[in-house]
Amino acid sequence: MGRDRSIEMVVQHVVLLKFVETATQEQKDLVVTELRKLPNVIPQIKSFRVGADLGLDVARNSHVSVVAEFENEADYQVYATHEAHLQVITTYIRPIIAQGGRTAVQSFVE
Repeated sequence: MGRDRSIEMVVQHVVLLKFVETATQEQKDLVVTELRKLPNVIPQIKSFRVGADLGLDVARNSHVSVVAEFENEADYQVYATHEAHLQVITTYIRPIIAQGGRTAVQSFVE
């Protein structure tokens, strides 16, 4: 599944987060709130959508989804290592994430 690296393509980053059973609704809401602040401080984010699970299949679903787009791989790397992003992970996500509770993929979209 190679590609021509001379062509810049939009990078889509999709993340699903599942939290421990003891996570409070307040903690889950803070994750969503803090994630939604990131586009205001990381200009490389082209598009950023964060959603909380509707609770239609709580036994199998994750709790939060993130779908972000970046102009290219370099912009994604800036986001991935940005202090504000890492702070959200450290302060709000890591304390309540379930073991194996993060699934992510980065892909090219047209």
